[in-house]
Amino acid sequence: MTRYYGITAVFLLATACHSASPRNEPEPENTAATQPVPRPGPVSSASHWVIQPSAQSQRLRSNTVTIIDSGNSGSPVRDSSSLTTDFSLSITRESKTASYSAIVEASISSGGTRTSQRGAAPNLPFSFAGRIMPGRLTVDSSLDCNNEVSSIVPIIQRALVMPPVQLQKDMTWTDSTDTSICSGPVPVLLTGVKRYRVIGETKQGTTPAILIEQQDRAVSAGEGTEGQHRIQIKTQGTGRSNIFVDAQTGALLDMTTVNSTTVTVTVSGRTQQFVQSSREHITRY
Repeated sequence: MTRYYGITAVFLLATACHSASPRNEPEPENTAATQPVPRPGPVSSASHWVIQPSAQSQRLRSNTVTIIDSGNSGSPVRDSSSLTTDFSLSITRESKTASYSAIVEASISSGGTRTSQRGAAPNLPFSFAGRIMPGRLTVDSSLDCNNEVSSIVPIIQRALVMPPVQLQKDMTWTDSTDTSICSGPVPVLLTGVKRYRVIGETKQGTTPAILIEQQDRAVSAGEGTEGQHRIQIKTQGTGRSNIFVDAQTGALLDMTTVNSTTVTVTVSGRTQQFVQSSREHITRY
């Protein structure tokens, strides 16, 4: 991932739910980030499931496409970005909490009209671990937001899907979490609320899977420095996801998320606002 500087740099990296770098070709006509999430109908009449969690490590790939629009009057700003990240992830459940460990194996970004850059993230592989607690998601070691790899951590955290061990069709639940992450070089506190609904059983390839619908909203705020500039970031976003988990273990098989986030960035007293529309697909490979 290439580190960008200035207001555009922070904007491209600042997001409550997604982090990417710009794409190689301009794509003002690309609406992939705003298309609705497809949802196949259940193919099984099953209505109750008991999950046997597994701590086995999984290899997952995240592909994110992002469209960026300026919210300010005057000359409009539009750009698009893509980011592909490969990682392995394991989750170990305990009675009321869980621990997780991850290894980021590769991350490749490509950029567009304003930066026209493409590159792989340095300092990989990168490993980290953390805990999932009621109302809190943590990383065991402090994140260095000056290390570009730290901006990848939220991708792995979005893959921390941990449904209840007993599920029923149309069952709903809500959870909320606070977590400290890096938005580019700026440390931010992200607060998210997610509401889940069990749709039913289907198949992901040949694997029996439970389809869970997720709706979320998130806000974040933080401040830091980049060079001689003082930077403040605030975000507010909403999203929706279709999540497929293994019907036996509850492990993540596939997830597609669309998200819209309003980003307000103040650099040395100058404020700009942007709207970022993202579409992310995480799948096992």
